[in-house]
Amino acid sequence: MTLNVFLYLPELDDDIFEISQNSKKFISDIRNLRETNKLSNITIFYDSQNFQRFVSKIEQLDEVYLNNFLNQLRIILGKKALDIHQNISKQNDCVYIIWNLDNFPTVQYAPDVLIEITEKSIKYPQEKFILLNIKNNLENDRKTIIVFKDAKHIQYLPDKFIHIPFITDFDEFETWLATYHIVNFSLFDKQKFKKTKQIQQGKAVFQELATGRFWYLDNLHKNEYEVFNQQKKHIGTANLEGKLDESKAVNGRTF
Repeated sequence: MTLNVFLYLPELDDDIFEISQNSKKFISDIRNLRETNKLSNITIFYDSQNFQRFVSKIEQLDEVYLNNFLNQLRIILGKKALDIHQNISKQNDCVYIIWNLDNFPTVQYAPDVLIEITEKSIKYPQEKFILLNIKNNLENDRKTIIVFKDAKHIQYLPDKFIHIPFITDFDEFETWLATYHIVNFSLFDKQKFKKTKQIQQGKAVFQELATGRFWYLDNLHKNEYEVFNQQKKHIGTANLEGKLDESKAVNGRTF
């Protein structure tokens, strides 16, 4: 099954300022999204116009260190994500409406990113689509954003509502991947792990429910997990599929 992830960056001043104050974490999260892409059949999309609006507001903050942040973001998206405007599916003779009873009877037209998800959902019903709606930029108090397509000259429209699931941050994304078994192995799988309050190498430590073992992602290499027993003694490393290699245990290592 193919998963299509659509990244939509915040455009409100307060949200952008908050990201600028923690730009390293934001870049790390974007990189994690890219790494997840290597593990599964995931395609990442972004809206270049939304990205440019985000960049313009970051540049207005006039902080020197943010130049490096923007350069890293450009490189990551440029190499690993597809711009929806390169081959947009929008039908210009149709309208795309967000169905929201809270705003009724006001008509709320869908932005391009939601139009693209709508069209792809109609064309490829066997694939899965999710919007990574950072900071709830496309504000919605439901668990999904509902869009329908309509046109006066097409008699069968509107024929269905498209329910677009969304999450608002990267932790939610990893939880969503585990919940719907998009990835083969994840510490965010609540049926197998629980998140502890402990932090190692800047990453959360998880405890395996069946064994009591402690796991966290190696934040230096990002290609393996460090694994410890219930007494917090190192017992080896595991690959990104969760396969434990006890030969890599470091004697005397604890956390």
